[in-house]
Formats: sequence, C-alpha cells, structure tokens
Amino acid sequence: MTTWADRRPLPGVVGRAVEHEQLSGLLDRARLVTLTGAAGVGKSVLARAVLEEHTARYDGTVLRVGCWDGPARGGPTEALLRAAGPAYAAGQDPAQPPAGPGPGAPPGGAHRADATTEPLAALAAYCRQRRAIVLLDDCDPQLDACAQLVRRLWRADPALRIVATARGPLGLAEERVVEIAPLPVTLGEGIAGPAVELLAARTGTAAPELLVAVCQALEGSPLAIALAAQQLDRMSLPQLAAQVGTDGPLFYAGPAATVRHTSLYAAQAAGYALCSPVDRQVWARLSVLPGDFDPWLAGCVCASSDVPAAAVEGALERLRTASVVECVRDAGGVH
Repeated sequence: MTTWADRRPLPGVVGRAVEHEQLSGLLDRARLVTLTGAAGVGKSVLARAVLEEHTARYDGTVLRVGCWDGPARGGPTEALLRAAGPAYAAGQDPAQPPAGPGPGAPPGGAHRADATTEPLAALAAYCRQRRAIVLLDDCDPQLDACAQLVRRLWRADPALRIVATARGPLGLAEERVVEIAPLPVTLGEGIAGPAVELLAARTGTAAPELLVAVCQALEGSPLAIALAAQQLDRMSLPQLAAQVGTDGPLFYAGPAATVRHTSLYAAQAAGYALCSPVDRQVWARLSVLPGDFDPWLAGCVCASSDVPAAAVEGALERLRTASVVECVRDAGGVH
C-alpha cells in the first residue's frame, strides 16, 4: 500500500470523453464517486487524470492511497495519514505548536491536550485548508476497510470529497458509481473506435483492417491493447493480427507499473485470489463457455456436489459486481 508517491507522466486518456465529463461533474456535487470496471480497463488512469485537472483548476491537491500495492501496517487509514505527512500519522495537528510538559503531566510524558487531535479530524482540517480530494485507488483487497475509512472521514468532515476505484462499488448509501467499460472497437460501419485509436497511437500508420482485427480479438481492453502493442518489438502487425486470437492474449506480457498489469493473466489472477472458494469454482467452470450464457446454462455447467445449484446464482451476482462477468442483456436474469 502506497501513498501518492509516483509522479510519472500519465498516459493519454483515449476514448473516455463521456466518463471524463461524468466524473468531472460529479466531483462538484457528490461526496463519494467510485469508478468500477474490469481489470485493466483504465479506472485509475482516468481517475488520476480527472483529479489532476480538477485540482489544478481549483488550486487543490490529491491524497492518494494505493490499496493494492502491498500490505501496510494500519491499512488504508494509516496510509492516508502518511500521505498528508508524518505529523498527521502521529496524531499531531501541524497547525498547533508541539506540546511540552505541563502541570500535572505524567513523569517523562508530554501533555497533549489541545495540542493534538484525533488523527482523522486533523486530516479533515488539512483537506479543507488544501482543498484536497482523497483518492482511494484499487480498493479491492481492502474493500471493507476502505468503506469504513470513508465513514470515519465523513464523521470528521461531512463535506469531504472522495474518489475510489475498484472492480466493484464500496456499497455505501451516498456512493455514485461510474462504470468504465472496454473501449469500443468501431463506432459504426467503417468508423474506427477509440480502441483502434489507442492501438494506432502505438503502431503508427497501419492498415485499418489489421488494427480493427487486433482490437476485436482483445475486446477493446486498454491493458490488453498496450500489452499487444509491446509485442510489435518482435513481430509485425500482420503477424500480431494472425496470432492474437490463437496465442491467447491473457499471456501477452510486458513491463508495467504494477506486477498485476504485466499480463492479463496476472490482472485476472489478482482478482481471482480475492474471491471465495465457491466463486472461484464458478468462475473456472464458466470459462468453458465460448460466449454469452444465461443463468440456466450457468447452473448446468457450474452446479456439482461441491457447488449446490442454489449457490450458483449468488456467485454469479458477486462475480458481476466484481466486474468478472457482464450483463449484456436483461431477459429475466444475468446473461
């Protein structure tokens, strides 16, 4: 778990004009906005891009906690306090002078009355002074802890604004959810979509039909497109288009800022590890289906002696909430 420590230039946000405008508008009126979507769809990149624009416009700042960057003592709460500065992590209000021994103070101890505050209250004051927005990034491994942190922050300052990114929502009453879908490959007959634009930015001038073929095989996933583009160091675009559907894009790998983004397999495995044993079994059994399915077919494929038929429906809903499966049409159930 890290605070906002990296300041690397953000990659260009392609094809997200609608979501960009939606998030920007919600920042002015919603206390909590959560960007949800499948692994590698670009939730964090969009959140950081919008927040950097917003805080630059209003002379504010962002406190970020990356919840998937490794375990940390104290969880997201202490990581957030460290993001504000060591004084907040220690419970010291930087607006107050350091406390010294006072009358009646215990021997060897410092009298802290009126000189220190409850850490989150001091953090809330910091956010008001700095016009800060809290970014809880990649909440999935700490979902319950992040939801609890949001409640505690709101008790300290009901007006504090928070943005979260996760594969599923935090489940709070005032949460506004913005769903981030894969990029469209085409926008109509003969019109290339933003997925093709993203790949073309990495390949340069190329035959449109090859770009479309690659993006269709990768289902418009920004992470998959980036990983596939890295393969062009060792093969041509026609070779990539011929192989992308047969080699298995899950296993395309390349350098990335985080280990779970070095391949689609790693990204999916990170989410798989967070699932319950029943949800893992249902997920694994659904993988044999080549395309869309309905709940009846899912029950036929997934039910067994160790996964009762009655448990399949609940597992499907949890996998949908975690952006593992997608409801593509509604005809009486999840499809």
